[in-house]
Amino acid sequence: MQRRAKWFLAVVVAVFIFVQLIFFGVLSGAQPKRQGPPNVVLVTIDRLRWDRLSCLSTNSPGTPNIDALAARGALFEKCYAQAELTPTSHMAILTSSYPFETYKDTAQKRHRTLAEMLRAAGYHTASFPSTAILNPTEFNEVSMALNFGMGFDEVAAIPMEPGKPLFFVRRKGRDTNDLALKWLADPARQGKPWFLFLNYRDGHPPIELPAPWMPAASGSQFDERVDVYDAAVRYMDSLVGEIMSALKRRGFEDNTAIALVGDHGWNANVGRPEGFNEGTVHVPMILSWPGGPRGTRVTEVAETIDAVPTLLSVAGVNGERLSGQDRTKPPKRALAFSQTTRSEGFMVTDGRWKYIHFARTLNRPGFFVKKGTTELYDLSSDPGETRNLAGRNSDEEIRLRYYLAMRFTGDGGWPGKPDPAVLKRMKTQDYF
Repeated sequence: MQRRAKWFLAVVVAVFIFVQLIFFGVLSGAQPKRQGPPNVVLVTIDRLRWDRLSCLSTNSPGTPNIDALAARGALFEKCYAQAELTPTSHMAILTSSYPFETYKDTAQKRHRTLAEMLRAAGYHTASFPSTAILNPTEFNEVSMALNFGMGFDEVAAIPMEPGKPLFFVRRKGRDTNDLALKWLADPARQGKPWFLFLNYRDGHPPIELPAPWMPAASGSQFDERVDVYDAAVRYMDSLVGEIMSALKRRGFEDNTAIALVGDHGWNANVGRPEGFNEGTVHVPMILSWPGGPRGTRVTEVAETIDAVPTLLSVAGVNGERLSGQDRTKPPKRALAFSQTTRSEGFMVTDGRWKYIHFARTLNRPGFFVKKGTTELYDLSSDPGETRNLAGRNSDEEIRLRYYLAMRFTGDGGWPGKPDPAVLKRMKTQDYF
């Protein structure tokens, strides 16, 4: 009789625990975990400087949510963007190719996007941009290199506003998140694997944040440009936190590969033009995947084009014509390259030394650099890049000049000016 009572009590306790698990699972929105290939999330944050993340710099305004993502993945301390403008940098990121390579693309032979490669492998793909620059464009041999709708089953395109330049047409990060969170909550996400592309632009002028996030002018130390920018970084960090929480709540966290990348930074030094300075091309990158390293800080240089090969590798998908490196494996090279959008200038760095060569004259408002100009900086002793050491034929200059030539000289010369038709279209999408 006593034994029967014990069995009865054990059964009651087991049923109680089971009911509690179901009950709280339903309340939390958790879903059964799907087995198989991991989901993929790519987040790009426009104009995000590397030193604005508190996991990378003590000068940061504080980014606890992005820091938490870094703690569960690999944080690249010296990652570099392949171009200084939003559209060019994004096409480099999404195709894992340098801009001069995509300029040569045609409809018959071109670099495919991450979305195209994942969709071909059975993924459902969706894009939620915050700038009309990343809207889909009509596909043709002239504009295809700037078509950001390629490979996506769904694109939450931003409606154009008559008379308003494309550059200024955007969606607030709050609205982008609301759309993405609704998409994640769809029961269809529990079926086949999916790829989610998210973009935030709240740190780009004109900066317009929700009232609670806007800083109030206070004291002589208040710098509106910097303080408002820092507030935008904190705000976008909170948006990233919402997505991470949703992934956990929906049961996706353990089977999702995530990449967070800055498309380019911002030179906060008044009076100094944007270009290849650290504030502009040195950007954050975090890669996290199931079974991958946790809390790892990578000190070797990396490139934003490394994100796609890594995500494809984790997903078990073969990439095509990728110039970036798969960071699930030891890197084959410890160099990072960049170029100006219109191929006037080219840069290479090994993390300490940075070499720059202008193959053509660069002439923009407030920024003129003569053809043939070269620059060399020792970032370890001169992080502000104030002492140009080029022209002395030092070992460092000769070595980096060789690497730059090997990367960018195609048929015996530096990449030429992009097709005039491409440049004409780009004038509606860049900053000048």
